[in-house]
Amino acid sequence: MNQNKPSTFISTKVIAIGLFCLLISFVTSARSNPIILVMGDSLSAEYGITRGSGWVKLLESQLQTQGSQWTVFNASISGETSAGGLTRLPSLLEQKKPRIVLLELGANDALRGLSIDETEKNLRKMIQLRQKSRSESVALWNTNPTQLRPRLYKEIQRAISKTCYARRY
Repeated sequence: MNQNKPSTFISTKVIAIGLFCLLISFVTSARSNPIILVMGDSLSAEYGITRGSGWVKLLESQLQTQGSQWTVFNASISGETSAGGLTRLPSLLEQKKPRIVLLELGANDALRGLSIDETEKNLRKMIQLRQKSRSESVALWNTNPTQLRPRLYKEIQRAISKTCYARRY
């Protein structure tokens, strides 16, 4: 996230939230109060910003404004990696039985020097677990490319895109 341009960051998030709300309108659910499970890192956990002002809270507020029955459960942890998310996902799927799973993981993998192959493998496993639970999923990935070597950043983008497109997510 570029700290010097918060309005661009917020504008991008508002657009993403709007598109996500549109996606939700196309997803049907047998549950009376379907759950959206968010698994992410500091960007989703509101690290370093005022509590209640992050994108997950904006999503939840927008859904409430629209009179939606969807409940947002934020299981994000600052510093989370794809390996940590993979470890926690099975119990969260069992306990929450989400209809939609949002994965915003992978940036910390790169920052900690974990291999692209390992990140891709973890994300694939998370998508497979999600498929078994019959949830929809959206994979989001965010990092400031200036924190990474340009070649590494491109490799990470390619791995995440490959993982998502292979599963049509």
